[in-house]
Amino acid sequence: MLFNSNIFLFIYLPIVLTGFYVLRSRTNVPWAMAWLAASSLFFYGYWDLRFLPLLLFSILGNYTLSHFIRPGKSRALFVAAISFNLLLLAFFKYANFFIDNVEELTGAAVPLRQIVLPVGISFFTFTQIAFLVDRWRGDTAQPGLVNYGLFVTFFPHLIAGPILHHREMMSQFETMQARSRWDISAFNTGLCLLAVGLIKKVVIADSLGSFASPLFDRAAGGESLEAVLAWSAALGYHLQIYFDFSAYCEMAMGLALMFGIRFPVNFDSPYQARSIIDFWRRWHMTLSRFLRDYLYIPLGGNRSGPVRRMVNLMIVMLLGGLWHGAAWTFVLWGGLHGLYLMINHGWNRLGLRLPWPWLGLLLTNLAVIIAWVTFRAENFPTALSIYRSMALMNGTALPLEARHLLEFLGLSGQIGYFAENSRAAFYIGLAWIGGAGVLALFGRSTLRLFPGQSIATDQAELERRWKARDQETADLGRVLGGMRGLTASAGAAVAIGLVLFWSIRVINSAPHSEFLYFQF
Repeated sequence: MLFNSNIFLFIYLPIVLTGFYVLRSRTNVPWAMAWLAASSLFFYGYWDLRFLPLLLFSILGNYTLSHFIRPGKSRALFVAAISFNLLLLAFFKYANFFIDNVEELTGAAVPLRQIVLPVGISFFTFTQIAFLVDRWRGDTAQPGLVNYGLFVTFFPHLIAGPILHHREMMSQFETMQARSRWDISAFNTGLCLLAVGLIKKVVIADSLGSFASPLFDRAAGGESLEAVLAWSAALGYHLQIYFDFSAYCEMAMGLALMFGIRFPVNFDSPYQARSIIDFWRRWHMTLSRFLRDYLYIPLGGNRSGPVRRMVNLMIVMLLGGLWHGAAWTFVLWGGLHGLYLMINHGWNRLGLRLPWPWLGLLLTNLAVIIAWVTFRAENFPTALSIYRSMALMNGTALPLEARHLLEFLGLSGQIGYFAENSRAAFYIGLAWIGGAGVLALFGRSTLRLFPGQSIATDQAELERRWKARDQETADLGRVLGGMRGLTASAGAAVAIGLVLFWSIRVINSAPHSEFLYFQF
């Protein structure tokens, strides 16, 4: 069930909201939480009923094991519990990858094939591993089964994150008051985030995807793209995944807020980062937090000298790449970012500085674009073909429409032309890239449209960062400072209504598309 589908928006969500608020207002919180947990299981089962038993097995298995883990003791049980999760993840997500590589190396055919990847397994596995680790460290008490089940399955984050931490969720579940007043302000803010996320997904991200995907497909089919097309494909995907993931994160936060529950921020204008280090503080922030707390620091972090720090960074990013998908292209993507981080930390250690801030923004985006090509390509040959085209190794021809400009410049005999079959679609795609690029590079985060509203668990830290950035930059968002006054007021409600109406028209005029992060 997609967030951008009619059945979710007009049937599932209203029923779950109504049931939750009726139970909370007339009975007690545990019944409301149980309703929310049961509804979340239905949400998961509606996607693919075959994997609902696996999700329940994972929850009950981890809950039972955590009950017997004693802080600082029960090491064997703790190792068994972590192994239980890693084996489940390894079998369902990486078995096919392992078999493919064995077959490639040995030439032997392995009969075990076609293991279907359960949606969301990476997210609910990481969520529970973090809980087990903190349980063993003595950092958390044993919760009730319903609250634990809801923490794992709460539908806004179940499929594609954010990766929640038990501390920030359990406290909200336990302090929720029965018969408390309906927080209309939080509900309206959540509805606004849902509407903005919808339009980002169905209007911007999907339009960019319909432009970039055919170009990647042509490269995968063996066509050597012209440099202009290769860069268009790379830029198109660069912005598609930005708005797709941004949309999902905002819709997830908005849906949670409609139930009075706050999520941590997972996306904070990452293409405005001026270094790769800063990029990873803004992109998929809860994954970065998980990798830092449960992998990088246990490996030794930066406590054993600069060389070991670099090694640890590379290990974390390689595993982070593999977490996104069972393919060597994802590993290479993680390796590229590991290399970027090593260079960035080395640069900082030498005390070097770029002469202009905008150069950092440009270089960061260029590095991210180059890495996204590997992330998006079906295989290494496709990625290599696009890289060759981007490096002008497959020709320097320009679109036919540029011939008058080249003739004026006296370059018509030196640079060739090519003509796309669908010129209108090509130039519309470029227009989408231009518009989306301006928003990504200079626009303010949607979350900043609600000043004074408590919308995230890490609100104070986020506002501290925004304030620091405002003091050192003058972006387009500051020019559009009037937007800061936009709140969940009557005027905003009209605007959001129009956005919703437009989004729904788009939803019903095109096939539904999944969020990109659903496949991870």
